[in-house]
Amino acid sequence: MRQILSTTTQAPSIVIIQGVCENLCTLGTVEITVCSPEFINRVFAAPEAVAMAAQAASIKFQGLVDAWRNERGAMASITQAAMCPAYQSILGMGPDVVPLLLKQLKSEGDKPDHWFWALKAITGTDPVSNEDRGNLKRMAATWLEWGAQQGYGW
Repeated sequence: MRQILSTTTQAPSIVIIQGVCENLCTLGTVEITVCSPEFINRVFAAPEAVAMAAQAASIKFQGLVDAWRNERGAMASITQAAMCPAYQSILGMGPDVVPLLLKQLKSEGDKPDHWFWALKAITGTDPVSNEDRGNLKRMAATWLEWGAQQGYGW
């Protein structure tokens, strides 16, 4: 996704699409603000484009889930499983993948998979209590509760 840059100088604000007008940033002293993808989607993207991007992300995520399960096989170590290329690609999807991870976790019901590493790495938080560690069902319930409190829809 392209980032939108807003520059401010003595003149009125200019919106620059990165990669198209990058050289304008070198003209004198400017203040640069990088807008979040959510802001860009709200302000600049047509609803159809946002829906198509979400669908594409969901398809990519499901493909990576399948690839990860094939790559890891019956690995006993979550550390090794999390180092698989497909799991690392899921991590690389960044914050946009959090609702997809939560949806996946919910769909797995009483047999949740190890999405906790990814959730913790991406969100920078870990809502699971020490007494619930190792209890995948309780860990999943805690993450789903956290996601609902944070306003994630899935």
